Amino acid sequence: MLKFADVKKAQERIGAYIRHTPLLRLEALDEFAGFEVYLKPENMQITGSFKLRGASNKLLSLSEEERKRGVVAASSGNHAQGVAAAAARLGVDALIVMPEDVTALKLAGTQAWGAKVVLHGLLSSEREARMKELADQTNRVIVHPYADELVKAGQGTAALEVLQDEPAITALVAPLGGGGLISGLATAAKGLNPDVIMVGIEPAGAARYSKSRASGKPLTIETTFTIADGTRGNYASPVNFPLIEERVDVLTSVDDDLLPAAMYAYAKLAKLVVEPSGALPLAALLAGKLNFLKGKKVCLVISGGNLSFSQYAGWLAAGEMIFDSTTNIN
Repeated sequence: MLKFADVKKAQERIGAYIRHTPLLRLEALDEFAGFEVYLKPENMQITGSFKLRGASNKLLSLSEEERKRGVVAASSGNHAQGVAAAAARLGVDALIVMPEDVTALKLAGTQAWGAKVVLHGLLSSEREARMKELADQTNRVIVHPYADELVKAGQGTAALEVLQDEPAITALVAPLGGGGLISGLATAAKGLNPDVIMVGIEPAGAARYSKSRASGKPLTIETTFTIADGTRGNYASPVNFPLIEERVDVLTSVDDDLLPAAMYAYAKLAKLVVEPSGALPLAALLAGKLNFLKGKKVCLVISGGNLSFSQYAGWLAAGEMIFDSTTNIN
């Protein structure tokens, strides 16, 4: 299982390859939330999401022989761009499997870094199966989006930055998709301060970890639906499930209806462009799902900001009506 020392090593390894994103205060939400609101804006990362951290740690750990073989990954978009960027910087050939309904911006971003792209299926399980087939056929090294220890260690460096910038943080709230991000964050945060409360937020239409926790075992769900494409997986990773059970204190989910409101709030109050997956923690706050954190110093992790701007305009319009009608925040 991932160790704190692994995350510390990752921070040393990737420091020159990623951006130490700032820790921001969002005082405008304090009264509504009942706690001090901090933001970790990984949408300000070089590729627009936290995924560059894990991808860089993995590729920097490869041997020269492995780099020559090239890498293959599966992703709905952000991991794809992270792997593509890390590969381009290190001169490694990258092949990425992306869903057939991939966001145009994420596809273009991946290709702009020089990666080859294969479109396959709609579900995360379909993409990953194709990734494994291609690895067998081409002898490439797999860079798994969330079930690789080096990838997870890289993602956890975001939490090290949060608590190094503000040691008084008492809770981190993060989106939960495949589980790689929250596994790394929880390992890092608990390693620095065992009392930090870790909270994972899933979309209600793909809440496989919440359902798995209730059943006591990792589950596969038959159908998924959410605009939060970065968290639209259909199974709880057997690798990440035990770690999440041990180190993530609270799991909850929110309906898609509140994601546009959270995206609008970020744009209005923090001047940040945030994609639906990255808006999950703030949506949970708006839904009253974080009321148990009252009086604390809470960091909301923004996982990314890569999205279709034509869709974004529509989401902002819808979100403005929802946000303004349900809060008194100006």
